[in-house]
Amino acid sequence: MNYTMQFLNKYNEVKKFQIIKNDVYTIFNNNLRVIEEFNDTIINFNSDDLFIVNDKLFSDENFYYDTKKKETSIIDQLSNYYYNGIHYNNYLVFTNQELVIYSLEESAVIRKIPFFEDSSLFLMFKDSFLSRGNDFYSFYDLDTLKKIWQYSFSELLQGEDVRQYGNTLIYENKIFMYLVDDKNPKKVATISMDINSGAVVNVYQDLAGNLMLLNDRIYVASYELIKVLDLNSNEIIELDFKDILTPLKLSIHWNTSVVYGDYLYFVDGHSYTTNKLGVLDLKLKKLVWNGEIKIQDEINNNIQKIKIVDGRLYVHCSDNTLHVFQIE
Repeated sequence: MNYTMQFLNKYNEVKKFQIIKNDVYTIFNNNLRVIEEFNDTIINFNSDDLFIVNDKLFSDENFYYDTKKKETSIIDQLSNYYYNGIHYNNYLVFTNQELVIYSLEESAVIRKIPFFEDSSLFLMFKDSFLSRGNDFYSFYDLDTLKKIWQYSFSELLQGEDVRQYGNTLIYENKIFMYLVDDKNPKKVATISMDINSGAVVNVYQDLAGNLMLLNDRIYVASYELIKVLDLNSNEIIELDFKDILTPLKLSIHWNTSVVYGDYLYFVDGHSYTTNKLGVLDLKLKKLVWNGEIKIQDEINNNIQKIKIVDGRLYVHCSDNTLHVFQIE
């Protein structure tokens, strides 16, 4: 069966965007634009950001848009508080003079947490949370605020100047992070730890890059190489696309890729992304599509983010345009 990518639409003036069931929500100039199949609505939305919380779209303050009720609501008791995008189910974290955890289900603040001097709340769980500092992680009990464990990056990967790059993954009660010694860039590893105990479960040497989770596998991709970690067997396989990408002057940018099905969708670039993108078939080990987007911001002219939802590819560019493609 042939792989096809069909252009569907282009939206202008898109600073931020989110997708829920193929409905497009964009923000620009204090307005939320709701783009549905047969409706296009503009709503006043004085926010610089947009977060999905279940079926709601939150601002960076104390108000949100309910996509089911199709109306904006304000949480009066959180006036002057700011939402930082962290949530667990119906629990959301807001900040001001302190951290507060707000329950959407109960419509009430259920917990107040003082700020930590050297770190900030990073991830929430049912009865615990992870805090991150410049060079360490700490794990706390939510009820007692007791610190259960703390590890610095240099304890997890021996080196002179160890830092984390890319994202943080959670899988089956384990946390995965990619660390590198900036004084010795050849010393890299992805570390997995048991969240509850802090015990190191595995050290995956040379698994370097932004971590992408799909089913029971973690993918990293950069330049012309893709590595796949099977989390059941702990085996790492390498897929080398140099012979395919180099003649086309294409390269996989290390943190602007998405794995979807049997394909890797990537933005071209080394240190910086460009206006080119492509699709690699990971089973057949071939390039099945590539294209170039005309971008006119006169500064970066690059693709900044790609996202795939329900068989559609969304490409957000530096000129605040959003391009939508149907994947078939």
